[in-house]
Amino acid sequence: MLHNNRAQTAIEFVIVVGLLTVFSTLFIITIHYQSSTFQTHKTLLKLNVIAENVQQELLLAASVKPGYNRSFTIPEKLFDKDYNITIQSGYVIITQGELEASKPVPQVVGNIVKGVNTIRNIGGVLYLN
Repeated sequence: MLHNNRAQTAIEFVIVVGLLTVFSTLFIITIHYQSSTFQTHKTLLKLNVIAENVQQELLLAASVKPGYNRSFTIPEKLFDKDYNITIQSGYVIITQGELEASKPVPQVVGNIVKGVNTIRNIGGVLYLN
């Protein structure tokens, strides 16, 4: 009978350890998913902020009299990761991986770059860099 008690205790121990392992794994997966979702949301928010800043700069330049000249800076990296920024078909488009933010902008001649950009209103036409 003593031998059966030890066997039953060993089986119960293995079951408890197995359940703890399953619950711990599920907990870690849940935490990882939440962290990943938060980082994605944070990145998308920052992409939108940059797109809105560019949009505001170009709208301001378009709304003032010719002769306007201003420089503004676009971050080189976003959370230590590279990203792309372009202006095409009347939109500023910013992408990082599969994430994208875009905002409508006035027609502009030239390209936007990461770093320092200069916008000029010459005769009512916007020139970038």
